[in-house]
Amino acid sequence: MKPLILIIFSFFGIISSAKADTISYSHIYYNETKIKELSEFSQSEIILKEADIRVEDSLGIKHYSCAVCHHCETFITIENGTNYFIKSEKNIDDRGLIRISVYNLLKYHRINKNEYYDVWFYKITSNSQARRWRIFKIKIE
Repeated sequence: MKPLILIIFSFFGIISSAKADTISYSHIYYNETKIKELSEFSQSEIILKEADIRVEDSLGIKHYSCAVCHHCETFITIENGTNYFIKSEKNIDDRGLIRISVYNLLKYHRINKNEYYDVWFYKITSNSQARRWRIFKIKIE
């Protein structure tokens, strides 16, 4: 009986300490500095100070998913809840760094004054299936 109990507890101990490797995650960069690491379940917010934003500033995103696709078209958009208004250049590697202008976001924000902006990662496969993930929100103060 004791060996059976030991086996059961060992099994649950191994299961509870195992980590899943199929969760998508992203690394977020402000210019060249990594500022966040997010999983697909993160509900994160990045706050940008309007006075600190310069013309050359950019946000960079490296998105990692369990389904690697080296020939997929990827890009990011910044959206205000109803439509996108800033789109990055396309990238043909789903793990490459994609950059988007923070200054363009600031110009849009000065006109429209939205409280939050959603950042979305898009992946379009070779058979034209599109998939998107909301990565984080941006707030400009």
